[in-house]
Amino acid sequence: MLYPVAPLFHLFFVTGCAAFSSSVFDSSQTTRRSTFDSTAQYINVTGPHAFSPPGPNDMRGPCPGLNSLANHNFIPHNGIVSLTDSIDASFNIYGFATDFANLAGIIGYLYAGNLATLDLTYSIGGPPPGNVLSGLLGKPPGLSFTHNQFESDSSPTRGDYYQFNHNGYDLQLSAFTELYNLQKDSPNPNYDLDVLLAHRLTRYQQSIAENEYFYYGPVEMLFSSVTHFFIPGLMSNHSAEFPDGILSSEVLASIYGISSDPSTGALSYTRGHERIPDNWYRRPIGGGYSMVNTAADLARMAVYNPQLVAVGGNTNGVNTFAPLDITAFTNGVYNSAMLLEGSNAACFALQAAQQLLPAALQGVEGLVAGLLQQLDEALAGALSELTCPQMLGVDASMLEQYPGYTMTPHAV
Repeated sequence: MLYPVAPLFHLFFVTGCAAFSSSVFDSSQTTRRSTFDSTAQYINVTGPHAFSPPGPNDMRGPCPGLNSLANHNFIPHNGIVSLTDSIDASFNIYGFATDFANLAGIIGYLYAGNLATLDLTYSIGGPPPGNVLSGLLGKPPGLSFTHNQFESDSSPTRGDYYQFNHNGYDLQLSAFTELYNLQKDSPNPNYDLDVLLAHRLTRYQQSIAENEYFYYGPVEMLFSSVTHFFIPGLMSNHSAEFPDGILSSEVLASIYGISSDPSTGALSYTRGHERIPDNWYRRPIGGGYSMVNTAADLARMAVYNPQLVAVGGNTNGVNTFAPLDITAFTNGVYNSAMLLEGSNAACFALQAAQQLLPAALQGVEGLVAGLLQQLDEALAGALSELTCPQMLGVDASMLEQYPGYTMTPHAV
């Protein structure tokens, strides 16, 4: 059965987002403001939003933010979330800008959800219970099984897919501890972007040295980088004294489900117990984390270490990383040196995502086709904020030199 996609999705999209505010699509939402409003920014985690750990049948997965939202009932506690709810909660609780909230929600649903239904839901963990096939593109995998589509290698705290028996969703304590220790001895710990970039480089180099199938394509570079950027960008606690936010070790540990032994200081992880701490204040209202922020953070990352925007992958075992020939891949529009300049790294990654993300879903009709159009429009909207060399296409066949690409399912 085919559905009238454009009117249906337009109705959903407008009604779903209208609850945010009357100015939800205003461009001012993408500008961070160093102001503090204790009432508007306070996230109340008492009463109906008090922490409640997951039960045995509740879905929890690779995203600590979504896990914590479910544990506080800002999204359904069972971890089966609607597209509307995921956009709403990421906007209102963690302070995404609307462009990023919409983009992340659409990608999450397209690659993790049940694409044959009109309920627009997906699991934030593994496949939803019931073993129900979508009838269109197979069983919905949930976010835990979207490797190189939503989840990717060199994550801040998750293990690489092929290193941990296809488990890219559980926190690996060693990776978190490496991050934690970067500020462990500081008198005033603050896990800001400089700290996360240092950790980003460590995780990238570990993947090259330890994961024979490490793949760091254009989209994977974007996704795995923003998961580092989100940590200081979305988890920091804001106050009148620090309106731009401070991310303390206590807040970091809480949101990642980590506890510390009071006598030894040893860290431990309880799976699925991610928790928003008490007395936590989100990003400034009107200063949501946007694609413009992402472009700025990618530019800063490129300056910090150009290796981090050198896309490619291991080709024949560990320590065989071969960079992608950017000039040939983009038909001469970009080259590797250009990615170190201004917002070009973001321009390249976003335009590549326009080409590569929908490829697995080509030929579908109805609701999914409408969502793909919305995905393309969301990416185009993000690119409209930047000044980019125009890339009309990519040579995707060049990615086949990387076993990590060819071994990964590129259809849901």
